[in-house]
Amino acid sequence: MTSEGIYALLLAVGASNSRLEKEKTLDQEKHDPLLRWVMTQAYSPFITFGVSDKTFPIVAYSRIGDNFDDNTATLLRNLSTRYLSGQTAVQAIVNEMARLNYASSRLLKNIILKDLRCGVAESIINNVFPGLIPTFDCAKAIAYKPSLVKWPWAAEYKYDGLRTPAFVHTVDGVVTFYSRNGLVVHTMDHCAEALLHAVRFLGIGDCVVDGEAVVPASFNQSVSAVKRKEAGEVKANYVIFDIVPSYHWYARETATYRKRREMLEKMVPLLPREYVSVAPMVYIHSAEQVEDYYQRALGLGYEGLILKNPEDPYSFKKNKSWLKMKPTDTLDLEIVGVFEGEGKYEGMLGGVYVTHKGVKVGVGSGFSDGDRETLWANPPIGRLAEIMFQEVTPDGSLRHPRFKKFRHDKE
Repeated sequence: MTSEGIYALLLAVGASNSRLEKEKTLDQEKHDPLLRWVMTQAYSPFITFGVSDKTFPIVAYSRIGDNFDDNTATLLRNLSTRYLSGQTAVQAIVNEMARLNYASSRLLKNIILKDLRCGVAESIINNVFPGLIPTFDCAKAIAYKPSLVKWPWAAEYKYDGLRTPAFVHTVDGVVTFYSRNGLVVHTMDHCAEALLHAVRFLGIGDCVVDGEAVVPASFNQSVSAVKRKEAGEVKANYVIFDIVPSYHWYARETATYRKRREMLEKMVPLLPREYVSVAPMVYIHSAEQVEDYYQRALGLGYEGLILKNPEDPYSFKKNKSWLKMKPTDTLDLEIVGVFEGEGKYEGMLGGVYVTHKGVKVGVGSGFSDGDRETLWANPPIGRLAEIMFQEVTPDGSLRHPRFKKFRHDKE
Protein backbone atom coordinates (compact mmCIF):
# COMPACT_ATOMS: atom_id res chain seq x y z
CA MET A 1 0.00 0.00 0.00
CA THR A 2 0.96 3.65 -0.41
CA SER A 3 0.46 6.28 2.29
CA GLU A 4 -2.42 7.61 0.20
CA GLY A 5 -4.02 4.19 0.25
CA ILE A 6 -3.51 3.84 3.99
CA TYR A 7 -5.23 7.18 4.59
CA ALA A 8 -8.23 5.95 2.58
CA LEU A 9 -8.25 2.68 4.56
CA LEU A 10 -8.23 4.55 7.87
CA LEU A 11 -11.13 6.72 6.69
CA ALA A 12 -13.08 3.51 6.10
CA VAL A 13 -12.12 2.25 9.55
CA GLY A 14 -13.24 5.50 11.15
CA ALA A 15 -16.58 5.41 9.31
CA SER A 16 -17.68 2.36 11.33
CA ASN A 17 -18.85 2.46 14.93
CA SER A 18 -18.43 -1.28 15.28
CA ARG A 19 -15.27 -2.63 16.86
CA LEU A 20 -15.60 -5.86 14.87
CA GLU A 21 -16.01 -3.99 11.58
CA LYS A 22 -12.94 -1.87 12.33
CA GLU A 23 -10.90 -5.00 12.99
CA LYS A 24 -12.28 -6.67 9.85
CA THR A 25 -11.29 -3.69 7.68
CA LEU A 26 -7.76 -3.55 9.12
CA ASP A 27 -7.40 -7.32 8.87
CA GLN A 28 -7.65 -7.14 5.09
CA GLU A 29 -4.26 -5.38 4.96
CA LYS A 30 -2.66 -6.70 8.13
CA HIS A 31 0.42 -7.99 6.29
CA ASP A 32 1.22 -4.66 4.64
CA PRO A 33 4.57 -3.42 6.04
CA LEU A 34 3.81 0.28 5.60
CA LEU A 35 0.51 -0.03 7.47
CA ARG A 36 2.27 -1.79 10.35
CA TRP A 37 4.92 0.96 10.38
CA VAL A 38 2.25 3.69 10.44
CA MET A 39 0.46 1.99 13.33
CA THR A 40 3.69 1.64 15.29
CA GLN A 41 4.72 5.26 14.76
CA ALA A 42 1.30 6.55 15.75
CA TYR A 43 0.54 4.35 18.75
CA SER A 44 3.76 3.07 20.31
CA PRO A 45 4.14 4.78 23.69
CA PHE A 46 7.91 4.67 23.24
CA ILE A 47 7.81 6.91 20.16
CA THR A 48 6.95 10.59 20.63
CA PHE A 49 7.65 13.53 18.35
CA GLY A 50 7.76 16.53 20.67
CA VAL A 51 5.01 18.37 18.77
CA SER A 52 1.52 19.04 20.13
CA ASP A 53 -1.67 20.17 18.48
CA LYS A 54 -0.99 23.70 19.75
CA THR A 55 2.51 23.85 18.24
CA PHE A 56 1.75 22.01 15.01
CA PRO A 57 2.33 24.34 12.05
CA ILE A 58 -0.50 25.65 9.88
CA VAL A 59 0.07 24.32 6.39
CA ALA A 60 -1.65 24.56 3.02
CA TYR A 61 -2.40 21.03 1.86
CA SER A 62 -1.47 20.19 -1.72
CA ARG A 63 -3.76 18.04 -3.88
CA ILE A 64 -0.82 16.58 -5.74
CA GLY A 65 2.53 15.35 -4.53
CA ASP A 66 4.40 12.33 -3.29
CA ASN A 67 3.57 9.44 -1.01
CA PHE A 68 5.64 8.52 2.05
CA ASP A 69 9.25 7.56 1.30
CA ASP A 70 12.64 7.51 3.03
CA ASN A 71 12.45 11.28 3.60
CA THR A 72 9.29 10.81 5.67
CA ALA A 73 10.86 8.06 7.74
CA THR A 74 13.95 10.20 8.34
CA LEU A 75 11.83 13.14 9.47
CA LEU A 76 9.93 11.05 12.02
CA ARG A 77 13.14 9.45 13.28
CA ASN A 78 14.76 12.89 13.75
CA LEU A 79 11.69 14.19 15.55
CA SER A 80 11.46 11.17 17.86
CA THR A 81 15.14 11.39 18.83
CA ARG A 82 14.82 15.19 19.24
CA TYR A 83 17.58 15.68 16.67
CA LEU A 84 15.01 18.16 15.36
CA SER A 85 13.17 20.31 17.89
CA GLY A 86 11.62 23.73 18.30
CA GLN A 87 11.37 25.88 15.18
CA THR A 88 13.77 23.60 13.29
CA ALA A 89 11.31 20.75 13.76
CA VAL A 90 8.37 22.92 12.73
CA GLN A 91 10.09 24.00 9.52
CA ALA A 92 11.05 20.42 8.68
CA ILE A 93 7.42 19.36 9.09
CA VAL A 94 6.25 22.20 6.83
CA ASN A 95 8.77 21.22 4.15
CA GLU A 96 7.79 17.56 4.21
CA MET A 97 4.06 18.22 4.11
CA ALA A 98 4.52 20.60 1.17
CA ARG A 99 6.19 17.72 -0.70
CA LEU A 100 3.43 15.18 -0.01
CA ASN A 101 0.01 14.77 -1.56
CA TYR A 102 -3.12 15.72 0.40
CA ALA A 103 -3.87 12.30 1.91
CA SER A 104 -0.24 11.66 2.85
CA SER A 105 0.07 15.11 4.47
CA ARG A 106 -3.02 14.49 6.59
CA LEU A 107 -1.73 11.06 7.56
CA LEU A 108 1.65 12.51 8.55
CA LYS A 109 -0.01 15.09 10.78
CA ASN A 110 -2.08 12.42 12.49
CA ILE A 111 1.01 10.27 13.09
CA ILE A 112 2.95 13.17 14.62
CA LEU A 113 0.01 14.03 16.88
CA LYS A 114 -0.26 10.32 17.88
CA ASP A 115 -3.88 9.91 16.80
CA LEU A 116 -4.91 8.39 13.46
CA ARG A 117 -8.46 9.68 14.05
CA CYS A 118 -10.15 6.44 13.08
CA GLY A 119 -11.51 5.36 16.47
CA VAL A 120 -9.01 2.64 17.25
CA ALA A 121 -6.90 2.06 20.34
CA GLU A 122 -4.07 -0.28 21.24
CA SER A 123 -6.43 -3.17 22.01
CA ILE A 124 -7.94 -3.17 18.51
CA ILE A 125 -4.54 -2.79 16.85
CA ASN A 126 -3.04 -5.67 18.81
CA ASN A 127 -6.01 -7.90 17.97
CA VAL A 128 -5.22 -7.41 14.28
CA PHE A 129 -1.42 -7.14 14.61
CA PRO A 130 -0.59 -9.24 17.71
CA GLY A 131 2.07 -7.65 19.90
CA LEU A 132 2.64 -4.70 17.57
CA ILE A 133 2.00 -1.98 20.15
CA PRO A 134 3.80 -2.25 23.52
CA THR A 135 1.39 -1.95 26.41
CA PHE A 136 2.00 -1.01 30.03
CA ASP A 137 0.67 -4.17 31.58
CA CYS A 138 1.93 -3.68 35.11
CA ALA A 139 1.27 -6.11 37.93
CA LYS A 140 -1.84 -5.25 39.93
CA ALA A 141 -3.08 -6.49 43.27
CA ILE A 142 -6.44 -7.92 44.26
CA ALA A 143 -8.05 -7.63 47.69
CA TYR A 144 -6.44 -9.64 50.50
CA LYS A 145 -8.14 -12.76 51.80
CA PRO A 146 -6.37 -15.05 54.30
CA SER A 147 -7.45 -18.09 52.26
CA LEU A 148 -5.32 -16.90 49.31
CA VAL A 149 -2.07 -16.97 51.26
CA LYS A 150 0.26 -19.80 52.17
CA TRP A 151 2.77 -18.16 54.51
CA PRO A 152 5.40 -16.82 54.46
CA TRP A 153 4.69 -13.92 52.10
CA ALA A 154 6.50 -10.63 51.54
CA ALA A 155 4.86 -7.42 52.76
CA GLU A 156 5.57 -3.87 51.57
CA TYR A 157 4.00 -0.61 52.63
CA LYS A 158 1.41 0.64 50.14
CA TYR A 159 2.28 4.20 49.10
CA ASP A 160 -0.27 6.86 48.24
CA GLY A 161 1.31 7.80 44.92
CA LEU A 162 1.13 7.54 41.15
CA ARG A 163 2.36 4.37 39.40
CA THR A 164 5.34 5.42 37.26
CA PRO A 165 7.35 2.58 35.66
CA ALA A 166 10.79 3.62 34.41
CA PHE A 167 12.46 2.14 31.34
CA VAL A 168 16.22 2.22 31.92
CA HIS A 169 18.56 1.93 28.91
CA THR A 170 22.02 1.38 30.33
CA VAL A 171 24.06 1.61 27.12
CA ASP A 172 22.83 4.96 25.83
CA GLY A 173 22.18 6.28 29.35
CA VAL A 174 18.50 7.11 28.85
CA VAL A 175 15.88 6.74 31.58
CA THR A 176 12.25 7.41 30.66
CA PHE A 177 9.42 7.52 33.18
CA TYR A 178 5.91 6.68 32.04
CA SER A 179 2.44 6.84 33.49
CA ARG A 180 0.41 3.63 33.43
CA ASN A 181 -1.31 4.70 30.19
CA GLY A 182 2.03 5.21 28.42
CA LEU A 183 2.49 8.97 28.66
CA VAL A 184 6.02 10.24 29.27
CA VAL A 185 6.43 11.81 32.73
CA HIS A 186 9.15 14.47 32.54
CA THR A 187 8.68 15.67 36.12
CA MET A 188 10.54 12.60 37.42
CA ASP A 189 13.70 13.28 35.38
CA HIS A 190 15.54 14.45 38.51
CA CYS A 191 15.60 10.78 39.58
CA ALA A 192 17.04 9.48 36.30
CA GLU A 193 20.77 9.79 36.98
CA ALA A 194 20.65 8.05 40.36
CA LEU A 195 18.45 5.27 38.97
CA LEU A 196 20.74 4.76 35.97
CA HIS A 197 23.83 4.53 38.22
CA ALA A 198 22.22 1.91 40.47
CA VAL A 199 20.93 -0.23 37.57
CA ARG A 200 24.32 -0.15 35.83
CA PHE A 201 25.88 -1.44 39.04
CA LEU A 202 23.65 -4.54 38.85
CA GLY A 203 25.09 -5.44 35.44
CA ILE A 204 21.80 -6.79 34.11
CA GLY A 205 21.57 -4.50 31.08
CA ASP A 206 18.41 -2.60 30.17
CA CYS A 207 15.51 -3.06 32.55
CA VAL A 208 12.10 -1.86 33.66
CA VAL A 209 11.88 -0.47 37.17
CA ASP A 210 8.41 -0.50 38.71
CA GLY A 211 7.67 2.16 41.27
CA GLU A 212 5.56 5.10 42.36
CA ALA A 213 6.02 8.85 42.32
CA VAL A 214 5.12 10.11 45.77
CA VAL A 215 4.76 13.61 47.16
CA PRO A 216 4.70 13.38 50.97
CA ALA A 217 1.09 14.52 51.21
CA SER A 218 -2.03 13.08 49.56
CA PHE A 219 -2.54 11.11 46.37
CA ASN A 220 -4.13 14.15 44.74
CA GLN A 221 -1.03 16.27 45.32
CA SER A 222 1.16 13.47 43.90
CA VAL A 223 -0.97 13.31 40.76
CA SER A 224 -1.00 17.08 40.37
CA ALA A 225 2.75 17.30 40.81
CA VAL A 226 3.65 14.47 38.45
CA LYS A 227 1.28 15.66 35.70
CA ARG A 228 2.89 19.09 35.50
CA LYS A 229 4.40 19.71 32.10
CA GLU A 230 7.91 20.82 32.94
CA ALA A 231 10.68 18.93 34.69
CA GLY A 232 12.04 20.68 37.74
CA GLU A 233 8.73 22.16 38.86
CA VAL A 234 8.35 19.53 41.55
CA LYS A 235 10.63 17.07 43.31
CA ALA A 236 8.49 14.03 43.86
CA ASN A 237 10.10 11.04 45.54
CA TYR A 238 10.46 7.83 43.55
CA VAL A 239 9.80 4.64 45.52
CA ILE A 240 10.90 1.41 43.80
CA PHE A 241 9.22 -1.89 44.52
CA ASP A 242 10.17 -4.14 41.61
CA ILE A 243 12.66 -4.58 38.77
CA VAL A 244 12.56 -6.75 35.63
CA PRO A 245 15.31 -7.03 32.97
CA SER A 246 13.98 -5.80 29.62
CA TYR A 247 14.38 -9.12 27.83
CA HIS A 248 12.25 -10.75 30.54
CA TRP A 249 9.71 -7.90 30.44
CA TYR A 250 9.07 -8.28 26.72
CA ALA A 251 9.13 -12.08 26.84
CA ARG A 252 6.69 -12.01 29.76
CA GLU A 253 8.87 -14.52 31.59
CA THR A 254 10.53 -13.34 34.79
CA ALA A 255 12.33 -14.54 37.87
CA THR A 256 10.47 -15.01 41.16
CA TYR A 257 9.76 -12.06 43.42
CA ARG A 258 12.39 -13.38 45.84
CA LYS A 259 15.09 -13.18 43.14
CA ARG A 260 13.91 -9.79 41.91
CA ARG A 261 13.95 -8.48 45.46
CA GLU A 262 17.57 -9.57 45.83
CA MET A 263 18.42 -7.29 42.90
CA LEU A 264 16.60 -4.39 44.55
CA GLU A 265 18.46 -4.91 47.82
CA LYS A 266 21.77 -4.46 45.97
CA MET A 267 20.55 -1.06 44.75
CA VAL A 268 19.67 0.27 48.22
CA PRO A 269 23.13 1.59 49.27
CA LEU A 270 23.57 3.28 45.87
CA LEU A 271 20.42 5.37 45.94
CA PRO A 272 19.99 8.88 47.43
CA ARG A 273 17.21 8.12 49.88
CA GLU A 274 16.02 11.71 49.95
CA TYR A 275 14.35 11.27 46.55
CA VAL A 276 14.95 7.70 45.23
CA SER A 277 14.55 4.69 47.47
CA VAL A 278 13.51 1.04 47.56
CA ALA A 279 10.30 0.24 49.43
CA PRO A 280 11.08 -1.62 52.66
CA MET A 281 9.98 -5.25 52.83
CA VAL A 282 9.53 -7.86 55.53
CA TYR A 283 8.47 -11.50 55.38
CA ILE A 284 5.20 -12.25 57.19
CA HIS A 285 4.56 -15.70 58.65
CA SER A 286 0.92 -15.64 59.80
CA ALA A 287 -2.45 -13.92 59.42
CA GLU A 288 -2.07 -12.52 62.93
CA GLN A 289 1.32 -11.02 62.11
CA VAL A 290 0.04 -9.42 58.93
CA GLU A 291 -2.84 -7.77 60.81
CA ASP A 292 -0.36 -6.28 63.27
CA TYR A 293 1.87 -5.05 60.46
CA TYR A 294 -1.12 -3.62 58.62
CA GLN A 295 -2.15 -1.56 61.64
CA ARG A 296 1.43 -0.36 62.00
CA ALA A 297 1.43 0.76 58.35
CA LEU A 298 -1.76 2.75 58.83
CA GLY A 299 -0.37 4.28 62.01
CA LEU A 300 2.72 5.46 60.13
CA GLY A 301 0.54 7.16 57.50
CA TYR A 302 0.83 4.60 54.71
CA GLU A 303 -2.17 3.60 52.60
CA GLY A 304 -1.97 -0.01 53.72
CA LEU A 305 0.04 -3.07 52.64
CA ILE A 306 0.89 -4.95 49.46
CA LEU A 307 1.49 -8.67 50.03
CA LYS A 308 3.52 -10.61 47.44
CA ASN A 309 4.01 -14.31 46.89
CA PRO A 310 7.82 -14.65 47.02
CA GLU A 311 7.85 -17.64 44.64
CA ASP A 312 5.75 -16.14 41.84
CA PRO A 313 7.06 -14.38 38.72
CA TYR A 314 6.07 -10.82 37.89
CA SER A 315 2.49 -10.81 36.64
CA PHE A 316 1.51 -8.41 33.88
CA LYS A 317 -2.09 -8.21 35.02
CA LYS A 318 -4.24 -8.22 38.12
CA ASN A 319 -4.01 -11.56 39.92
CA LYS A 320 -3.53 -13.21 43.28
CA SER A 321 0.29 -13.02 43.25
CA TRP A 322 -0.10 -9.54 44.78
CA LEU A 323 -2.72 -8.79 47.43
CA LYS A 324 -3.62 -5.39 48.84
CA MET A 325 -4.81 -4.42 52.29
CA LYS A 326 -6.28 -0.94 52.58
CA PRO A 327 -9.30 0.68 54.21
CA THR A 328 -12.35 1.69 52.19
CA ASP A 329 -15.38 3.85 52.92
CA THR A 330 -18.90 3.62 51.53
CA LEU A 331 -21.70 6.12 50.95
CA ASP A 332 -25.30 5.74 49.86
CA LEU A 333 -25.75 8.08 46.90
CA GLU A 334 -28.52 8.79 44.40
CA ILE A 335 -28.00 7.79 40.76
CA VAL A 336 -28.66 10.80 38.53
CA GLY A 337 -27.53 9.50 35.14
CA VAL A 338 -25.92 6.72 33.12
CA PHE A 339 -23.32 6.54 30.36
CA GLU A 340 -22.68 3.96 27.61
CA GLY A 341 -19.69 1.67 27.70
CA GLU A 342 -16.87 1.38 25.19
CA GLY A 343 -15.07 -1.57 23.61
CA LYS A 344 -16.55 -4.84 24.89
CA TYR A 345 -19.22 -2.84 26.74
CA GLU A 346 -20.40 -0.91 23.69
CA GLY A 347 -24.24 -0.92 23.64
CA MET A 348 -24.28 -1.67 27.37
CA LEU A 349 -23.96 0.29 30.59
CA GLY A 350 -20.54 1.88 30.99
CA GLY A 351 -21.40 3.26 34.42
CA VAL A 352 -23.63 5.57 36.40
CA TYR A 353 -23.42 9.11 37.66
CA VAL A 354 -24.09 9.82 41.32
CA THR A 355 -23.97 13.09 43.23
CA HIS A 356 -21.85 13.70 46.30
CA LYS A 357 -22.49 17.05 47.97
CA GLY A 358 -23.40 18.63 44.66
CA VAL A 359 -20.48 17.07 42.72
CA LYS A 360 -21.30 14.67 39.87
CA VAL A 361 -19.21 11.50 40.12
CA GLY A 362 -18.88 8.82 37.44
CA VAL A 363 -18.84 5.21 38.70
CA GLY A 364 -17.78 2.67 36.07
CA SER A 365 -16.70 -0.43 38.00
CA GLY A 366 -18.44 -2.99 40.18
CA PHE A 367 -21.06 -4.06 37.61
CA SER A 368 -21.34 -7.57 36.14
CA ASP A 369 -21.93 -8.03 32.41
CA GLY A 370 -25.49 -9.00 33.25
CA ASP A 371 -25.91 -5.81 35.29
CA ARG A 372 -24.62 -3.75 32.38
CA GLU A 373 -27.16 -5.21 29.94
CA THR A 374 -30.11 -4.94 32.34
CA LEU A 375 -29.32 -1.45 33.64
CA TRP A 376 -28.71 -0.06 30.14
CA ALA A 377 -32.15 -1.30 29.08
CA ASN A 378 -33.69 -0.03 32.34
CA PRO A 379 -31.62 2.94 33.60
CA PRO A 380 -31.59 3.05 37.42
CA ILE A 381 -31.95 6.85 37.60
CA GLY A 382 -33.29 7.96 40.96
CA ARG A 383 -32.28 4.77 42.76
CA LEU A 384 -30.01 4.73 45.80
CA ALA A 385 -26.69 2.89 45.46
CA GLU A 386 -23.98 2.01 47.97
CA ILE A 387 -20.70 3.28 46.52
CA MET A 388 -17.29 2.17 47.78
CA PHE A 389 -14.43 4.66 47.53
CA GLN A 390 -11.00 5.36 48.95
CA GLU A 391 -11.18 9.03 49.86
CA VAL A 392 -12.92 12.32 49.12
CA THR A 393 -10.83 14.46 46.76
CA PRO A 394 -10.24 18.19 47.38
CA ASP A 395 -12.91 19.11 44.82
CA GLY A 396 -15.51 16.97 46.58
CA SER A 397 -15.39 14.01 44.18
CA LEU A 398 -14.59 10.41 45.18
CA ARG A 399 -11.33 8.60 44.53
CA HIS A 400 -11.67 5.10 42.97
CA PRO A 401 -15.48 4.86 43.26
CA ARG A 402 -16.98 1.39 42.79
CA PHE A 403 -20.59 0.23 42.78
CA LYS A 404 -21.36 -2.20 45.59
CA LYS A 405 -25.14 -2.69 45.60
CA PHE A 406 -28.51 -1.02 45.46
CA ARG A 407 -29.92 0.02 48.83
CA HIS A 408 -33.34 -1.60 48.47
CA ASP A 409 -33.85 -1.17 52.19
CA LYS A 410 -33.65 2.63 51.86
CA GLU A 411 -35.59 3.08 48.62
